[in-house]
Amino acid sequence: MLRSFLFIVLISTNIGSTQAQELNNSIRLRPGSGNIVLGQNMTLYFPESMIKPESIGHSGTINPLIFKPKLEYDFKWKSQTEVIYTIRGPVIPGQSYKATLAPNLNKLNGTPLNYDQWIDRPFKAHELNVRTKFRLNRSGLGQRPSVPLLFNYKIQFLGARETIYFQDHITRERFEANIFLPTLNTEPKKNDPKAPNVGDSLFVEPAEPLPVNRNIDLVIDGIRDAETETLIPYLKVFPLGKTEPLKLENAETHQDVFGGLEIILRFNQRVDPKGVTDQVMSVEPDVQIFRKLLRVDTSSYEVNLILKKHIKYIPIQN
Repeated sequence: MLRSFLFIVLISTNIGSTQAQELNNSIRLRPGSGNIVLGQNMTLYFPESMIKPESIGHSGTINPLIFKPKLEYDFKWKSQTEVIYTIRGPVIPGQSYKATLAPNLNKLNGTPLNYDQWIDRPFKAHELNVRTKFRLNRSGLGQRPSVPLLFNYKIQFLGARETIYFQDHITRERFEANIFLPTLNTEPKKNDPKAPNVGDSLFVEPAEPLPVNRNIDLVIDGIRDAETETLIPYLKVFPLGKTEPLKLENAETHQDVFGGLEIILRFNQRVDPKGVTDQVMSVEPDVQIFRKLLRVDTSSYEVNLILKKHIKYIPIQN
C-alpha cells in the first residue's frame, strides 16, 4: 500500500514538473485573452533570448507581435526575452482581435523561432454602451426635456441627429431631436472651429415641444464611431415618462425699497423664452407708471416679471 502511494506521488510530481517545463518553453502573452481597451499594457515572454543586451529599451528593435485587424500600439523590449506593448488604438467597439506572431522570426543565436511554442490569442473590444443621468421629476415629463447621454467611446456629433430621436411608446410616432454639446450648449455645426467634432457626451432635446399626455421614449438607433467613421449598429431605448401640459404652480411677489415690484412665476417645467412675451403675460389692470421687464431663467422653471418705476432725472441748474 505504501509503495502504491509513493508511486502515485512520483507520477503526480513528474506530471507537474513536465507541465511547468512546457510552460517555461512556451511563448506567452499576458494577459492572454479577454477585453482589449485603449491604453492597455501587454507583456510578451520568450523562453530564449531574442535580442542583444544593448538593444534593450531602444527603438528600431524587431517587433514580434501583430494584431488582426490592425491595431496601433507602442512596444519596448524590457529584457532579452520580454516585450511590453501599450495599445494606442483606435479600438473599434465590439470588434474581435487576434494577437499573432510576426513571420520569419529568429532567436538571438540565429536559429528560427519555433512557432509551435505559440498559440494565437483572442481579444475583444467592449461593446458600445450609452447611459443617461436623466430622472423624471415629480411634475412629470416636460414637453421639452433635456436628456444627457454618456457614451463609453468617442462618437461623431455630426450626424447623431439622424439616429437619435424621440418616439411615442404606443404609436411609434417619431419626433426629431436637436443635439447640444455640453461644453458650448450649442448644436454641432460643420466646419465650426469652436465646436468639437467628437466626444463621449451630449444633450438631446426635442426639436419642437412634445405633444402632451404621451408616453415618450428616447431612441438611439445606430452611432457613428469617431475613429473609424463607420455607423455601428446599436439600439438603445430609454423610457422617459408621460408628458404633462405646462402649468403654473405658484406665484410670489417681492418689492424693493425703491418701489420696484417683482413677480416670480414658477411652472412645472422649463419655459421657452421665445414664448414669453407681453401678449401672453401681462399685469391687469395695467400700471402706467411702471416699466415692465420679462426675464426667463432657463436653468429653472421660473419666469420673472419685473415692474420698475419710471424715474425722471432732472439735472440741477447752476
